[in-house]
Amino acid sequence: MAAFEIPVGIQLYNRPEVANKVLLALKNQSVELDQKNLFIVVDGFNSDHSNQSVHENRTDQVYAIAKKHFPNANLVKLETNLGIGRTLNLLQKTIFSEPKDVKWAIFLEEDSLISEDYCEFMSKFISLVDHFTQIVKISTFQILNYRTLNTITEGKLFAGRGTKAYAERASWYKERAELFENTLDILEDTKISTNAKYVKFAQLGLMMEFLQKDDLLDRILISKNKVHLTLPNNLVVDIGQIGSSGFTEAKFEMGKTKNDFKTLENLYKTLEIQIPDVISQQQQFIYSNLQIIFDGYLTSKNGNRKRNILRKYFSS
Repeated sequence: MAAFEIPVGIQLYNRPEVANKVLLALKNQSVELDQKNLFIVVDGFNSDHSNQSVHENRTDQVYAIAKKHFPNANLVKLETNLGIGRTLNLLQKTIFSEPKDVKWAIFLEEDSLISEDYCEFMSKFISLVDHFTQIVKISTFQILNYRTLNTITEGKLFAGRGTKAYAERASWYKERAELFENTLDILEDTKISTNAKYVKFAQLGLMMEFLQKDDLLDRILISKNKVHLTLPNNLVVDIGQIGSSGFTEAKFEMGKTKNDFKTLENLYKTLEIQIPDVISQQQQFIYSNLQIIFDGYLTSKNGNRKRNILRKYFSS
């Protein structure tokens, strides 16, 4: 079994059964994980949070499961609830901090069940795209997607969205880290009204459709003209509340599509040609999405102020 050196960060919450499945899948990878490069954060319990599956603190159980599967990993159990955005940021800040010479890392949310060759596949995918500096994220799974506008075929690249399971370039994290932390402050500030948050994001050039961590990271990426590439999914299954928000992609059965190592070999020949298509998909999304946002702003309260913000945004 080959050694695997790319760091992996995992967010776990209050669901022991889910954590056990996800960690067992990670343990049974086709490559041997170096536990010193494995970072696991068990977020603190919040009984009032709508995403908590039970109203009982089971984080000690989750921690024990993680310790059992990976006794030598970098494992932290938080006493307070940070939430998905802050937990992700904590993982990324830890993994990408100096003086480690880390160029890429893989990040998994707690309900991302990966196939046995996921890490090996992602390692080869990273090697394939590494010299294209505009590409800063890659995945074979996404929550929010562009696929309704495209035909899913083997070797066809798409503009990725979401943060369920992906690899990210360290230099991109460092470039956007301060902005992400500042915008998280806006997102989580209970003293700011929902309408005011949308305006504040617009003033930063981030035209948000939803006040969510996923959408925030996607908008920052697009605003900086960076690219998130994704392939049709067969390497990750969402075992959480798939489709509950109305934005999750249609569920794929593991192994039913044809992503394999041959796909990556063929992709090597077409990658440079496909990148402009992916950028075009991102632009297409922006144009169609701005109309939705624009209509929403015009019909909301404080319409005059928001119209002025939009005029300034479009004129720039």
